[in-house]
Amino acid sequence: METKIEIKSVKGRVLFEYTTEGNTLAKTVERAIHDEISLHGAYLQGAFLGGANLGKADLEDADLSYANLQKVNLYGANLSKANLSYVNLTDTDLWVANLQGANLREANLWGTDLRGANLQEANLCLAHMFGANFYKADLCNAILCGAFLNDVYLYEADLNNADFKYANL
Repeated sequence: METKIEIKSVKGRVLFEYTTEGNTLAKTVERAIHDEISLHGAYLQGAFLGGANLGKADLEDADLSYANLQKVNLYGANLSKANLSYVNLTDTDLWVANLQGANLREANLWGTDLRGANLQEANLCLAHMFGANFYKADLCNAILCGAFLNDVYLYEADLNNADFKYANL
């Protein structure tokens, strides 16, 4: 049986729809990325996208709060100003991704690869980042208040004006 799934914007406008046998939200999002459809402002709150290939996706201003993005490929994705609060990003590839101004409050970034990522002005308050790799990442003006940074790799990361108040290093 074919199933149609729509991806809507936070304002309720349909951004993309896909119909196929055994369809899932992850398959629909992957198809949109494959077809080079912008998911700018997509409403994906609480979505299960675990293991999906979303490399180079345009998810600027998207609401992905409470989503499961564990082991997702988001290499080079645009997530600037996205709401990623309370999201599970365990073992996710965010290498050279744009997360400028993103809200990652209380996100789980265990083992996440953020090499070369742009996290300028990102909110990482209370985020759990055990073993995350921030090699050459840009964290200028990022807010990491109360964040858990155990075993985090920050070699050559730009930490200018980053706020580590109450962070657990």
